[in-house]
Amino acid sequence: MVAAVDFIATHPDYSSANIGLLSICMGQGSATEAFGLEDGLKRYRQLKAMISVQPLDYAHFVDAMGLPGFMQRSSAKVITKRTGLDFAAASWFPHVKDITVPTLVIQNRNDGYLRKDLVDAYFAELTVEKDMLWLDLPKLKGATANRFAAYDWLGENPEPVLSWFGKHL
Repeated sequence: MVAAVDFIATHPDYSSANIGLLSICMGQGSATEAFGLEDGLKRYRQLKAMISVQPLDYAHFVDAMGLPGFMQRSSAKVITKRTGLDFAAASWFPHVKDITVPTLVIQNRNDGYLRKDLVDAYFAELTVEKDMLWLDLPKLKGATANRFAAYDWLGENPEPVLSWFGKHL
């Protein structure tokens, strides 16, 4: 996240452009974490807004997928060995307070992976201008289909995204 924003912020063609983040699923976790880094996103004046779509962390993701505990532990070991990061123990949540730009949170109530307590806590922890857009999309077959319904909805209904970025960029 930091490298991507740095590339845009320092590129001669874009250095004066305002930047907005459309952060989806665990990508919003990466963005949130990046605000908390010492040399993270907080230092970029061009960064003006973020949209956080269906916040989710790794632990909730693998749990929502229905992976048995032994598979969760085995995959966590492999990921840690390959990356040096313990995804199962790590959380971006402590860095929500570090977000410095207006943030719109979008969440489908029928998301099969929804942890409402996590989304509510994420929204409550934001100390910036914020708004919450709850979608009530029809239920589909399967948790994954219900999660992806919000992503499809965004493609078909870009107005909230355009409005938020239009207001802040």
